[in-house]
Amino acid sequence: MPRLLTILTLIGVVALIFLGMWRAWRAKLSRSVTLLPDPPPLDLGIKLVEGDTLYVSTTLAGQPLERLAIAGLAYRAKARITVATNGVMIAPRGEHPVVVPATSISSIRAATWTIDRVVERDGLVAITWTTRDVAVETYLRIVDTNFCAQFTEAIRTLLFRANTPLATFTK
Repeated sequence: MPRLLTILTLIGVVALIFLGMWRAWRAKLSRSVTLLPDPPPLDLGIKLVEGDTLYVSTTLAGQPLERLAIAGLAYRAKARITVATNGVMIAPRGEHPVVVPATSISSIRAATWTIDRVVERDGLVAITWTTRDVAVETYLRIVDTNFCAQFTEAIRTLLFRANTPLATFTK
């Protein structure tokens, strides 16, 4: 009988731990709902580059251990990423695509770690952007070095266009 009581107690403790984890995740989802990106534009513009990557996480800018549960970007997954003249579309498998408008992007940099992912030096790409007046960073793991270079250059092109007055921009 004492053995059965011990087993039932352990099962109860484990169930309480999982219940607490589930409630904490649900609370994070409800807090992050205010950070939903604006609806994607109907026209992304001219496609600059497109390819497959691993979407790792989206965090508060400067806080790589504070994962955000933004709809479409809540879970790590393989993703299709498109950079076009009007923004960047991140389409994780099994989630709705998220479009980051070109005007919301403020920087791109290499990173080595974020929540639940550590890679070789500069093995992640971090895009800093703003949603609902909150600066966030989206981390991507791009393994193909050629695609990574093309992707980075396309983002830098968007940043250049966003910071250049239309009258002085020539291509």
